[in-house]
Amino acid sequence: MNEFRKADASRRQFIKIASMTTGAAAIAQSPLAWGGSAAGKLLPYAPKTLTEAELAILKAVMARLIPADASSGGAVEARAYAYVDIALASTYAAQLPAYRQGLAALLALAKAGGAASAVALPAKDMDALLTRLEAGGITGPISGDAQQNLSFADGGKSFFAMLRQHTVEGTFSDPMYGGNQGFVGWHLVGYPGVQYFYSKAALTINGKAKYANHSIAEFGGRPLL
Repeated sequence: MNEFRKADASRRQFIKIASMTTGAAAIAQSPLAWGGSAAGKLLPYAPKTLTEAELAILKAVMARLIPADASSGGAVEARAYAYVDIALASTYAAQLPAYRQGLAALLALAKAGGAASAVALPAKDMDALLTRLEAGGITGPISGDAQQNLSFADGGKSFFAMLRQHTVEGTFSDPMYGGNQGFVGWHLVGYPGVQYFYSKAALTINGKAKYANHSIAEFGGRPLL
């Protein structure tokens, strides 16, 4: 979890690496300020699949995977959690049991460490927990609420990989899928979204051009769910 342990100090480098999984890094970089967008204010969200408690844990994790900083929002500000919650009711429905068990296990581990909840874990403790998860180091049974017997088949490695992948997707995907609120993710990599045309300057290598952000939905597109 080297990228995440250094996230606060080298966040831009991580964002560039992570965004390559979505293809956004292929667009010429033209950093945009996020403070003036709607991203600064989180819109209310009522979970459709996860419970409020599960959503709170997911948000706490995402806040460390792609954290916000003074210049831009992160996964939580982009509402990547909404993207995941919506997808778990459709495209990712088969992964809902893994989410329920994994999030319950994180809650149990947080409580075992003395925290009232996973949300209450200090950033350094959440980072340490996620580091163990990525390395597959959480082995053996985990005692949860309601006498649950929780465990990770591979020490948490596959669960971490799923969380990371879905966090990246929710941060950088088209807003019509529920995440990337206020185009936070696209602002991070300088991607303007769908445009009617691109200027010659924008199409040059490392070209710089500012465009208003547009979702595919504005051109009649609909989620493929």
